[in-house]
Amino acid sequence: MELTNEILTEGKPENWEKENVLPGKIGLTSSAFLIPIIVSDESGYERINEPVSIEVEFDVNCKNLAWKESVRIFDENFNEIPFKFVNQTFCSSGFLQKAILFFELNVSANSTRKIQVFFHNLTKIKSKEYSNFSNLVLWLKFDEGYGNLAYDFSGNENNGILYDANNSNNDGNTIPQWVDGKFGKALSFDGVDDYVEISHTRNLEPEDITIIMWIYPTQWNHNPIATALLTKRVSTEDGYFIFWYNTTNTLNWDWGGNAYRWNTGYLPSLDNWSCLSFVRNSSGRMFFVNGELIAFTSNSGNNVTTGSVLRIGMDTFQDQYWYKGIIDEIKIYNRALTEEEILSHYQQPLSIKIFPKTQISLISFEKVEALRNISYELLKDVLKEGYDFRIEIYEK
Repeated sequence: MELTNEILTEGKPENWEKENVLPGKIGLTSSAFLIPIIVSDESGYERINEPVSIEVEFDVNCKNLAWKESVRIFDENFNEIPFKFVNQTFCSSGFLQKAILFFELNVSANSTRKIQVFFHNLTKIKSKEYSNFSNLVLWLKFDEGYGNLAYDFSGNENNGILYDANNSNNDGNTIPQWVDGKFGKALSFDGVDDYVEISHTRNLEPEDITIIMWIYPTQWNHNPIATALLTKRVSTEDGYFIFWYNTTNTLNWDWGGNAYRWNTGYLPSLDNWSCLSFVRNSSGRMFFVNGELIAFTSNSGNNVTTGSVLRIGMDTFQDQYWYKGIIDEIKIYNRALTEEEILSHYQQPLSIKIFPKTQISLISFEKVEALRNISYELLKDVLKEGYDFRIEIYEK
């Protein structure tokens, strides 16, 4: 009698003939929850495809309220917003306890968006696949503040592992240290043997690319030849390499090997925060500082297919050129962002306020499905005698 249990809920058949009857009056509702969220721009700039990550507590006490596949996000006009799970914690029962969600949002200057996270505990619902809704392939916020793992908040699982390369020197044998950053926490590199490594994935070697990072260098020339910011190569003839070069005393960018080296002509000042953006497409390469275009070259470089790991703060070729200073908020896109988007990323992050969850009632898909398939005799048996009724269910 599983079908019987699906429809034997509150509500009487005489209510079915009333106009504007609520689904709850005929027993077709089930409980769900929503979490209201306000996202605001306070910078005065248009925010286009702005990456957003939120940590949501669905069910702190593990009362089996949230089934992972049921989670959905909607905006103020009830348009569905694609998202990815970055990290999640489950109750022993398999229900969701908390999670970090990633999505993108357009927010007008000095305005507010209202979004809502919906979820419930029905286990028969199918998971929703949002394929390729974002071009962001790596987002290291460095906000963990502890441990040896930096999560990829783009939802692509390109997580970074913190390393100390040499156990025999006198640097204290410590991995990069968690410190206060430009936004939240960040990582401090000692210039001796600290680095972050990300395993190879093909989406970190796109044809077009945008690399954004906040840096606070404390020294450039502690290495006699170069100081690496970010690199993915197995030799000098392949991959990409962003670094300070002693020959020019500026930042240089190899794309497809050192035969395609580009001198940006710029040196970030010491003991100051700078937002660096490196953009490449078939027309050439662009370099931005603090949202402003500093240099352009028509030398677009060569193909990049290395299979190498990606490292931050150390070269992947010959394990050298250690960076000294702080790094925060690294993003890599698999397309060339526009100048307007680059300027948007230079601004302070969007303001996010998460409100407590609220219980609501929704029409139950499972109960409607039960009514769709029920026989006249079974329905009469469930509702007992003395009722005249008719069931009509139409596709919308």
